[in-house]
Amino acid sequence: MDNPNSRTCPKCKKIFSWDSMHCPFDGERLLTWICNKCKAEYSLEMKFCSIDGNPLDFDVVSEKEKVLLDLSLGHLKTFRLIITNTKLSYLRKEIMLSDINRIRWGAFLYYVNAIRHDRKYTIWVSDQKNTIKIECGQIVQFEKNIVEKYEQILDVLWKKVCIRIINNMFDSIESGKEIQVGDVLIKRDGIFLPLKGVFFKTGKHEFHPWRQIAYHSKEGRLIISSKANQNAITKLSYRDVDNVHLLKVLMDHAR
Repeated sequence: MDNPNSRTCPKCKKIFSWDSMHCPFDGERLLTWICNKCKAEYSLEMKFCSIDGNPLDFDVVSEKEKVLLDLSLGHLKTFRLIITNTKLSYLRKEIMLSDINRIRWGAFLYYVNAIRHDRKYTIWVSDQKNTIKIECGQIVQFEKNIVEKYEQILDVLWKKVCIRIINNMFDSIESGKEIQVGDVLIKRDGIFLPLKGVFFKTGKHEFHPWRQIAYHSKEGRLIISSKANQNAITKLSYRDVDNVHLLKVLMDHAR
C-alpha cells in the first residue's frame, strides 16, 4: 500500500484514504467513514497535525452500530427484536449477521372444521452453533399487523443476510464445490437427487444435469425432480428446511 494514510475496509477489503481531508482541529477525533463499495459504516480515530490541521494518520476503531429495525413482538421486554447493521438480538440472545449461514421462514395456518384455530408467522436464523426462532404472533393482534412485522423483518434479513448467503452459494458452485440444502447436493453442472423406493426413500442419490431438472413450488414446498427418472425427486419444505428459499433463487439463475 503506497499511501501511509490508507486503510482497508474490514468487510469488503476496499482501500480508502483521507488524503484530501482538512480539519481545523488539533489532537484526535472520532469520525465516521462509509465505504463506497459495501456501505459499511466505521468509526475512525483521526490524528491531526497541530500546524496545518491536516490528517496525519487514522485507525479503524469499530464498525458503527446502526439500528435497522426495532420491534416489540410480545408483552415482555425479552420479546423485543433489534436488528442493527452488525447483529440480531432477541430473547436475550445475540447473533452476528455476518455469522448467519442458515435461514428459513414460513406461515403456518391451523384449521379445524374450516375454522382457523391458530396461525404462526415464524423466522429462524442460525450460525454454526445457535439458532434464534422469531415468532411474530406472540400477542393477540390483527392479522395484518402480524404480517406487517413479519415482512419488515424479512425485508431487513433479505438485504443484510440472504443476498450474502446466495452470493456465497454461487461462488462455491463456480469454484467447483458442492453445496447441500436438505437432501439435495448442488454442483455447477447439475444436482444429486435422492431416489425414492416404493414407500420410502432409498438413501441413494443420482446425479442429473440441469437440462434434466424440473422444479416448482406447491403447498409450501419446493419440489425438484428429474425429467429422466421419475423416482429421482425431493420435496423441500420452505418452512422446515434451511435455505430452501435461497436455493430457489439460485436455481432460477443457475440454469
